[in-house]
Amino acid sequence: SNALQEARLEAAAKLKAAAREEARLQAKIAAAQTEIAALDASSVAYSISKQKAEATRTALTSLLVRRASAAPISVAIQTIQSATVPTSSLHPQKGRNYLLGLGIGLVFGVALASLLIRLDASIRVPQDIRAVLGLKVLGVVPRQSGREKRSAQELFHSSDGFADGIRMVRSGLMFGPASEGGRPKAVVITSASPEEGKSTVAISLAALLTETSSRVLLVDADLRRPTCQVTLGMTEDSGLGGFLATSGSAELLPRRSPIPKLDIITAGAPQTQSAALLGSEAMEDLIERSRASYDWIIIDSPPALVLPDASILASMTDGIVLVCRADVTRRRDLAATEAQHTNRREEPHDRRHHARAPDGYRYPHPDEGADGG
Repeated sequence: SNALQEARLEAAAKLKAAAREEARLQAKIAAAQTEIAALDASSVAYSISKQKAEATRTALTSLLVRRASAAPISVAIQTIQSATVPTSSLHPQKGRNYLLGLGIGLVFGVALASLLIRLDASIRVPQDIRAVLGLKVLGVVPRQSGREKRSAQELFHSSDGFADGIRMVRSGLMFGPASEGGRPKAVVITSASPEEGKSTVAISLAALLTETSSRVLLVDADLRRPTCQVTLGMTEDSGLGGFLATSGSAELLPRRSPIPKLDIITAGAPQTQSAALLGSEAMEDLIERSRASYDWIIIDSPPALVLPDASILASMTDGIVLVCRADVTRRRDLAATEAQHTNRREEPHDRRHHARAPDGYRYPHPDEGADGG
């Protein structure tokens, strides 16, 4: 039995060895098959490359044969003109391009400027006022230097010609063409739109009229947005608004202003019913009584196109000075203002100014205060 067991073990060992040998041989066979396939692919590529090489060799040989059999070509070279170093570039021609660009820019700029001038509907020069209204301009006042508002005394002593411009307006009123009733005595100062300087002109004109030894009364009739008392640094009182609110029953005495020989009736607290108050008999009586005591009555009124106050006051006075602000006042606004006062027109006054005025004129509620324009 031992012999039989040993024989079985020996047979099993030989079987395992035979299986390993068979696997090794199978691996060699697979590697050989892969190598044969690679050789076949390389053989195909080699055959294609060989065909191409043969075709190239044949074409090259044919070209060499034709070149060898062709007659030789001779080329004669002759110098026609010697080359010279250029003194300027042929392209780009900078000088010509600069001149062309300058000419085109100049033409375009002139055309654009002409178009903007045609589209600009604002008053620019005194001739524009004459073209719209057909009236003579009283004077031209240069703009104030600086953005902050200045007091009347500072304006009169300024070096920018402001006071001299107001004196031109004064001369126009004093020595200009007189109406049937003589020179104007009670004059309304207004403008077409807000923030055109009508209050400044009114105060300055009234102050400079005192230089002629005249008795001058300044009336702040802008009851919605009083300015004169603030500009002159005066305290607030009941003023014109309070007087008219009582239908003239209270006594209203002009106050002395900080400017010598200039009396003032301030507007008082802002009023909401300014048109009704200014159109009352009390206001008309006040102007008539003031004519007997003063040589000049200068009335500052609201803008003509915002409220009817200026038109109401015009019916009680001798004329209107219309303040225009260059580059701001529009032609159609000026024409509309003139149309409201066809029967009582006064020569307009052109006031040049720097900043643009807003499109709307807001009159604050009395509780909000006012800062006038």
